[in-house]
Amino acid sequence: MKLFLIFFLISILLSSHTSFSVEEVCLKEDAAIKFEGHIHRTTFPGPPNYESIQKGDKPETYWVLEIPKPVCTSSEKSIRSLQLIVDPNLYKNKNLLKRKVIVEGTLMPQITGHHHTPYLIDVKSIVPVN
Repeated sequence: MKLFLIFFLISILLSSHTSFSVEEVCLKEDAAIKFEGHIHRTTFPGPPNYESIQKGDKPETYWVLEIPKPVCTSSEKSIRSLQLIVDPNLYKNKNLLKRKVIVEGTLMPQITGHHHTPYLIDVKSIVPVN
């Protein structure tokens, strides 16, 4: 019986060790990040209720970075879409849309109704990938 118990405990320890080794490191708020992905223009419902454009909410259009592989964050299991906070003049540069880019910036959580993804990137730079 003791031998069975020892093997049982060892198997639990080994299986938990394996699961920890494959766990990815989760990103934290205010982390400097660099992601490769594609930018899409996305329209979300805005004020007054932030629920439905069809029911009268003002449309708000922002750029969203879609990354190919989900990442773990401190409060979300995994995310693939991040709203970009950019200088409004950058929206004129349509050449960045729907192409592969590298975005660098700071990760921040959704705070206001104007933030439409669980996490956003306060963008420092966007560089197209050839």
